[in-house]
Amino acid sequence: MLVDKEDWAVVAQLNKSLWRVAYGEPAHLSEQEIVKRLPAKYERLLPGPRPLKYELVSANPYWAHQRVAANYRVGRVLLCGDAAHVRRIRPEVTND
Repeated sequence: MLVDKEDWAVVAQLNKSLWRVAYGEPAHLSEQEIVKRLPAKYERLLPGPRPLKYELVSANPYWAHQRVAANYRVGRVLLCGDAAHVRRIRPEVTND
């Protein structure tokens, strides 16, 4: 995990040749802008000889939300864990 005000990231090796890189971008950027900025972000984040050599298999931008439920418990109903997440699966589908 890399912690930085601008360039934070979680980098995980999934198998011998596949890595997952999750990092932050400003919320106002479109999906196309995020993918366009990806190579420069990788150059700042990842180690190795320059220029980096990699194959981008998939890019799946998501937007983090800082939303908090007004009540976590109402009667016998308790809101916790993943049930509290709001996320967009695709731009046209949302559960908020």
